[in-house]
Order: sequence, then structure tokens, then C-alpha cells
Amino acid sequence: MTLSRIMEHHRHASRDPSVSVPEEALMTSSNKELENWDLNIMGLTDERPLPGLFTYPPFPDTGEHFPVRIKHIRTPNEIVLCPAVESASVADSEGLDAALKRVNEEVHSLPLLTDFSSEAPCLAKYSDGKYYRAKLLKIENFNPVKVLVRHVDYGSDDSLTTDCLREIPVELLQYPCQGIEVKVAGIRPPEVDDEEQRLSYKPEWSLKSIIEMMDLLHGKQLTASVLSTEPEITAHLYDEDEMLVLLPLVDKGLADLM
Repeated sequence: MTLSRIMEHHRHASRDPSVSVPEEALMTSSNKELENWDLNIMGLTDERPLPGLFTYPPFPDTGEHFPVRIKHIRTPNEIVLCPAVESASVADSEGLDAALKRVNEEVHSLPLLTDFSSEAPCLAKYSDGKYYRAKLLKIENFNPVKVLVRHVDYGSDDSLTTDCLREIPVELLQYPCQGIEVKVAGIRPPEVDDEEQRLSYKPEWSLKSIIEMMDLLHGKQLTASVLSTEPEITAHLYDEDEMLVLLPLVDKGLADLM
């Protein structure tokens, strides 16, 4: 059956008698052997196993207080932390460090990254010259090509050229991510804020607010309490005295209570 007849049958087209070609005039092959396709796909398939996605450690139940380590601060109410309660997490961290050290010793033998889909896992070169686990966020620039990645064990973002990204060995995917993104409950950007210097990536927050927050968190024994896990993990953050650690930001007018 011809393509035009198929389209006509499914009502995607109608016949125009003025341009219709008699079926007997259509060219057909008299060699029936040509109809027996024997496609050779050798060399077209990739035998390497497809990498999976990163996994995350189990999070404590809602309402439970647990110690945490702060890995990264994006804004006063967006942080990256790691629960400090599970002995398995410590073992995972130590195993990951050893595995990364081995991989970095021969990192230049790993293929450059070719899969640039969102959330794809990879190894990304950091400013210290070493490669760490990361996931792709988006392509930021095309000339030259630059890709925004997030270091999944630390929470920081980096914009890198493709020669700084390599395929991740499957063995590095067995370790849960050491950084979990958490929304800090209880505060929001202030409605009135006279600070001129703003965070370029979150201009609703002032630069002073995040500097002040770093000072508040530095050297503290912190605990968290999960309020919800959907659509994102939201938690309260407490200091040693079980006080909300970010209340001083509100007192100084750098944040508002929610």
C-alpha cells in the first residue's frame, strides 16, 4: 500500500484527481530479494552499562530531632546538609572518599562526558584540580559550551566547559549523596530591606543576610526537625539551646518570620 493511500485511509489527506497517479504507473521492484532486509548493526550499539542516578540516604521521620552538618548555604532559607546520626553514613563517606581517590589517580583514562541530559550523573573538575561527583543542571552557554553542574556531596554549583566533565564510573553511584537540599522553615526574605548589595542568583536576599547566617552557623552544634518532605524537604534548624538558629536574622531586619 502506498503512503498516499495510508494517509487517505486514516483521513490525514484527500485524493486530488488532477494530480493523482495511476497505481500501475508507480515504480515497484521486481527483485523480491531486495525486500529481505538484513541490517547489520554491529558497532552501532554501546556495550557499556548505562549509568543510573544518584541515591540519597534515608531521612529521619517527621518531628524527630537529629544532629546535622551544614554542607553549603545558598540563601538563609535554602541550605544543603547531611544527617550526622547514621553510622552507615560515616561508612559511606569513608568508602566514597577512598573510591574517589582511586578514580582521580586515573581520571584522564575516563571518557569525556557525552550525555548532557538534565540530572545526568558525571564527574566534574573542581578548582583544586580533582574530580568530584556531580549532576547536570542545564547548558548555560554555547560558545564555548558551558554546563551548570551541582556537586551532589557538597551542594555547590559550578559552570564548566565540557573538557572538565567525565563519565562517572558505576562504582561511584553506589554511595548515597552526602548533601541533601533542605528548605529552612520559619523565615522568608524581608518585605522591607534597605541593603543595596544583593545575591545575584537570589536578589530577594541581601548579601549581608547570608554573611550573617554563615556567622550564626559557624562552629555550632546544630540539630534539625523535619516538618515535611513533599514537595521538598522542609525543616526547622536549632542551635545547642534548642532555639531557632536564624531568629537573629529577624531581629536585625534581614529576614521576616513566616
